[in-house]
Amino acid sequence: MAKGKIAFGALLGATAGFIAGVLTAPRSGKESREEIKAAASDAKIRAHSKADEFKDVAHDKAADLKHKLADKAEEVLDKVSSTADDLADKANSRVRDAKEAAQGAARDVQKEVRKNR
Repeated sequence: MAKGKIAFGALLGATAGFIAGVLTAPRSGKESREEIKAAASDAKIRAHSKADEFKDVAHDKAADLKHKLADKAEEVLDKVSSTADDLADKANSRVRDAKEAAQGAARDVQKEVRKNR
């Protein structure tokens, strides 16, 4: 952003200096007006060119940022998905362990009931 301000300031200063030079030069009014008109047209073309350059740079940077954000989002999504899968596996393992423990306890209770008959 600072480079753009410097370039704009330099362009503005050059234009002002040129206009001051034209106004103080020993020419007729018509010649001075034509030269000022040409300089203004030239400055307008340069300003449009710079604006297009800045627009292209901004577009490129926005596209680059978009790609980086998409990559980062995919990375985070993969990590979350992997963590969710790990948690699901752990939960399933604990459910199996609990089921086996409950079945073992049920068998123990059945044995005790048969003994006490």
